[in-house]
Amino acid sequence: MTGVDYAVLTKGANISLLADSEVAGAQLQVVVEWADPKAAADVDVSALLLGGDGRVRSDADFVFYNAPVGGDGSVRLLGKRSADERGEDRVAVDLEALPVGVEA
Repeated sequence: MTGVDYAVLTKGANISLLADSEVAGAQLQVVVEWADPKAAADVDVSALLLGGDGRVRSDADFVFYNAPVGGDGSVRLLGKRSADERGEDRVAVDLEALPVGVEA
């Protein structure tokens, strides 16, 4: 994969990542945007690192506001930003550095 590729997902959607042979050196950044950062609703991004069986292996596989780094540092919450018309929260994933047993 070269350049910047993206997918737009709706609430509750998920997407499979690249096959192992395609992830060497790959960096992934997930950006969640919402229309009005001043609205009563707020968004908190979280990430789950899953094994081949589709389950988290331990509590260390949950990445969220109170545990912003997981997967031995390969997954990190980057924090919220807001502008006048939108807000966003981001998570970065170093696909090459994911721990053994985590399926991309």
